[in-house]
Amino acid sequence: MEKFKASMLLGGVGDSMGYHDKEYEFQYCGKLIHEDVNKITNGKGISALHLKGSSWKVSDDTVMMIATAESLLDSVEKGFLVVDPQNPKIDLPKVMGIFARKYVDCMNDMDNRMPGASVTGALLKIKDNPEEKWNSTPFRTLGGGCGAAMRSMPIGLLFHDYENPQILDLLISVSIESGRITHHHPVGYLGGLVSALYISFALHNLPIVEWGKKLLQIIKEKVPDYLEKAQRFAKENIDAVSTFIDHWEKYLKLRQIFGTDQNVPIFPDVYDIQERDDFYKSISFKGWGGSSGHDSVIIAYDALLGSKVNWEELCLRGVLHGGDSDSTGVIACSTYGALKGFKEVPELNYKDLEYHDRLIDLGEKLFKISNYEEKQK
Repeated sequence: MEKFKASMLLGGVGDSMGYHDKEYEFQYCGKLIHEDVNKITNGKGISALHLKGSSWKVSDDTVMMIATAESLLDSVEKGFLVVDPQNPKIDLPKVMGIFARKYVDCMNDMDNRMPGASVTGALLKIKDNPEEKWNSTPFRTLGGGCGAAMRSMPIGLLFHDYENPQILDLLISVSIESGRITHHHPVGYLGGLVSALYISFALHNLPIVEWGKKLLQIIKEKVPDYLEKAQRFAKENIDAVSTFIDHWEKYLKLRQIFGTDQNVPIFPDVYDIQERDDFYKSISFKGWGGSSGHDSVIIAYDALLGSKVNWEELCLRGVLHGGDSDSTGVIACSTYGALKGFKEVPELNYKDLEYHDRLIDLGEKLFKISNYEEKQK
């Protein structure tokens, strides 16, 4: 249960830390962010960073992650979703109606949280009847933002058993359809699928170095068939899946972990703050690393690999950089929680976080309905 709670709460921590009341999210120089953290903490670093007060509010990322978790819980409570490993069931239109309603309603909690234009624009168009209009967002070539990736980790908590084909199918359908409520392009909603897979991989101790190859295998084998059956702009979506795959294959080849027998990622000899900023920018669409569905999850993965899952180093790499830092932060730190719980995380980082109790409560509730203990037996 601690890992479920930590995944939710530490996701909020990564978001809050990377956002810092817009100051860090929209600061495009990682060196200046690191200098400011050292100034705030008198040189003590992450361990002395007290995320409390109005300057450390969570952003839209955490608010929407909460909405995702609540949507899953409501769907189970109302009987539209059954997470039985032997006989899982879903009434997808009903479940997505709940997601759409929750996403629309959470826009009432966006004061000073900076929701993205794609999210606000899509939800504005369906707000009069989200339960019926959840699938009305058309395919968009500009729908590749990170809005789905930043909020989908709770899907991985509930559908953690990726080795069960039926549960994996639920993870895929729920992450794709909830993603394209606002981001109807594979680069956008596949970011959501990947962030959910990170959590499921973490909970089942799949070696991190294998995650990239495994998620590509799942996408190639499962996603085109799902999109064909779903029949929502099927051709446009299937044709565009290759864009997401290409970005991932390029990254795995760069780190030399693309082949089946390669299990040690290779990083540059010098890979400090500026070098990381330059790399994150190089894999982005418009120079803001982490703002799209592909680069947000790649940067989080890069930070997990490079930090060797050390909390402080993960934050330095995956949160405090000159890109869309709250979005990569929520993904990387939520995944850390699923891997290690609160181990090695300074209490100052999370004990006074906004929505602390709410996030902990959601983690507990997701654990109780997830069949995780049963799987471990």
